[in-house]
Amino acid sequence: MPETTKKVTILLTGAGGNLTQFIYRAFLKCGFPKRIVMCDYRPDAIGLYQADAAYVVPGVVEPTYFDRIVEICLTEGVNLLIAGGELEMRFWAKNRATLLEKTGTEFIGCDSEALARLEDKYELTRMMAAAGFDFPDSVLLDDESDVQDFIGKWGFPLVLKDRFGSGSQGVAVVRSAEDLAFQLKRINNPVLQEYLRPDDQEYTAGVFADRQGKARASIVMRREMGLGMTMKAHTLPFGELNEYCERLVESLPCRGPINVQFRLTERGPVTFEINPRFSSTTLSRTNFGYNDAEMVARHFFYGEEIAHPTLKAGYLYRFIDDFVVTEAEVETMRVTGFRRQE
Repeated sequence: MPETTKKVTILLTGAGGNLTQFIYRAFLKCGFPKRIVMCDYRPDAIGLYQADAAYVVPGVVEPTYFDRIVEICLTEGVNLLIAGGELEMRFWAKNRATLLEKTGTEFIGCDSEALARLEDKYELTRMMAAAGFDFPDSVLLDDESDVQDFIGKWGFPLVLKDRFGSGSQGVAVVRSAEDLAFQLKRINNPVLQEYLRPDDQEYTAGVFADRQGKARASIVMRREMGLGMTMKAHTLPFGELNEYCERLVESLPCRGPINVQFRLTERGPVTFEINPRFSSTTLSRTNFGYNDAEMVARHFFYGEEIAHPTLKAGYLYRFIDDFVVTEAEVETMRVTGFRRQE
């Protein structure tokens, strides 16, 4: 058996983000020895006051960012780096080999080329089509005649997206030609997609892929959206939808945690987005027996093969919580740029 008494040190970047918070709290539920280090460019980021060690760092676009993270990895003995923000995820996907060479720290995520293709909503439809999976019919808005043909084929409503956008940002349901013209003024890199029905059959799924891209575990939740993320969900027992998501992930260049979003239509499941990262439901899923934070450490650090967990069916309800720190703590972090739990 792989050694699991050895302590793993994990660096979470983007300590002020919701996603980092969900990942952090999922790691707290893991039974193996661990240290959580967090960093952010803002001294008032919430995670800096929770982590075992915390650092204020330059922004990811600053020229000193890479060297500062390398210094932290060496100082803290970081084994795994997980990016909590998409800018940082792209940066470390590009620089993963250099980070590993300089520090021995492994970045968890896809490589840069795969990430770029998966984040491109139009390219994703082409990848799914090539692999034999259904996809939302889509058109770029370069040619007016193509757009009019598309509208004639599907009618309104349609979905207008920023081709390279993230989450619910840069997404609008357009219900008329006038609405489309208005939304085109505010959405960059537009791609127009068919509107998938029915509305009450939207699902979010987590899939964990090992180093070879083999899907080892999955969870499917039927969801209701709010505040740009899943607010209510029903977790389903393992079944055909899990198998669909696992086959889809194995057809793509993915590793680690992957989030699949789809609707169950009359023609079957149709995926409209794949995020090759942890999900906003990362923490929520742990309540149903699925903890991909634990899978990451056990597979990528301890070298274990991941067995599919026993999932518990149930309902999820999310709400907003509070976390308070003193003004003195924030000022100390601003001045020193460092904090360590005693």
